[in-house]
Amino acid sequence: MTQLLKIIVIVFLFSLAAIGQSAATGNLNDSEKKAIMAVFDEYLKAMQAEQPERDRVREKLLTEEYFYMGMDGLPAGKSHVMQRQKRNGLRINSMKMTDIVIRLYGNTAILTMRYSGAGVDMGKPWGGDGKEEGFTTVMVKQKGKWLVAADIIGVEVDN
Repeated sequence: MTQLLKIIVIVFLFSLAAIGQSAATGNLNDSEKKAIMAVFDEYLKAMQAEQPERDRVREKLLTEEYFYMGMDGLPAGKSHVMQRQKRNGLRINSMKMTDIVIRLYGNTAILTMRYSGAGVDMGKPWGGDGKEEGFTTVMVKQKGKWLVAADIIGVEVDN
């Protein structure tokens, strides 16, 4: 009887989580989605711009608490990321995001997608091989504006 009760409670909790997630994605109206995607598109365009334009645009699109976590699993703050990319001569020649899904939780939007790209970092070419990685961007609405709060790169996936 105790085992059955545990199973019922677990199933109930998973059901609540699923209902909560579908409600969160279901309340995303077209105008909110357009506002989120407009900022995200501007952000992606800025990433492909040359310095100092890239940082000028990103400065207004990123929260002060922005952080980035790459495939090495080490988080880096806003100023550290910008300084490192400038020092390393990061250049993004192409960038493609596919399968973008937006989940809205109040003033927080979580965008999950697949990413592929190509460019140069520390004088060495990267990407361009068609490999895709999981990519997550977290955005928050502050003072009525959507801003990028975090970028998290996942592992490579086979096509």
